[in-house]
Amino acid sequence: TPNMDALIADGAHSPECVVEDITISGPCWSSMFCGVHRNKHGVTGNSFAGSNYAQYPHFFKRLEELCDIQTASFVNWAPLNTTILQNAADVIHTGGPDTLVASQAVSHLQAGDPDVAFVAFDEVDGSGHAFGFSPTVPQYLAKIEATDVLVGQVLAAVRSRSSNSASTCSSARSRRPVARDSS
Repeated sequence: TPNMDALIADGAHSPECVVEDITISGPCWSSMFCGVHRNKHGVTGNSFAGSNYAQYPHFFKRLEELCDIQTASFVNWAPLNTTILQNAADVIHTGGPDTLVASQAVSHLQAGDPDVAFVAFDEVDGSGHAFGFSPTVPQYLAKIEATDVLVGQVLAAVRSRSSNSASTCSSARSRRPVARDSS
């Protein structure tokens, strides 16, 4: 995974970092985007019941309240845009396979001028749920390798911009490799 490896080598990272004490997408992404833990944003599952995004909004909303910026969000998993972000970005792409998410992000990064762009690939997570989150699972490893190619495409688009001062790669959940129980 040369692109992800380069991000790790050139930046700050922690394989031990965990956003929340539960590894469920809704609460973890909400904590990352809202900057507070679930006891404040209220999300404890993927139904997003009890969310308090009015008091603890997505960071795009806070940025846009402070300054005149252009935001863009490109995701596979719809709740990232529809529920947490509440479709409050200047450019939004929701759904489709990760290859389409990458293509839309690259096109916008090359032709548009977003100040902040978020890109989320979800097929590695889907593969892990389907086959197991383990380096011994060929389907999981293949999806990680395919996603690394997409990360490289997005990074190349970021680097080709005249204003590419920062890029960040993150995961809402940190998972230690765990073999899936097949029973």
